[in-house]
Amino acid sequence: MTCCPHCGAEFELKRPTKDQRGFWYGVLVEALMQDHGYATKLEAHDALVRAVCTLPWETLRPSTSDAEMTREEMSDLIERACAYLVVDLGIRVPDPQPDPVRRLEQAS
Repeated sequence: MTCCPHCGAEFELKRPTKDQRGFWYGVLVEALMQDHGYATKLEAHDALVRAVCTLPWETLRPSTSDAEMTREEMSDLIERACAYLVVDLGIRVPDPQPDPVRRLEQAS
């Protein structure tokens, strides 16, 4: 539990899900790694974070652990990274939440 510094109320801080982390490392970081020839996922992760977090007020920096982020922050990072990879680099990125009907059809 986390405690609010202003009112003292306790709340649960929701960390990134396995799906979010899997998509980040298994799809986005991997795509950048293959396309740009990074030797490790950490190098590709750092480069991707640097590319999408360019404003001076942003707290995410290279080597920022996803364990330190909330689900919402991770979602924002994923959205930015998808846009960067597709628009700026021309890398094809699959939909992180494919159509559930199509997924069921493919499974059968």
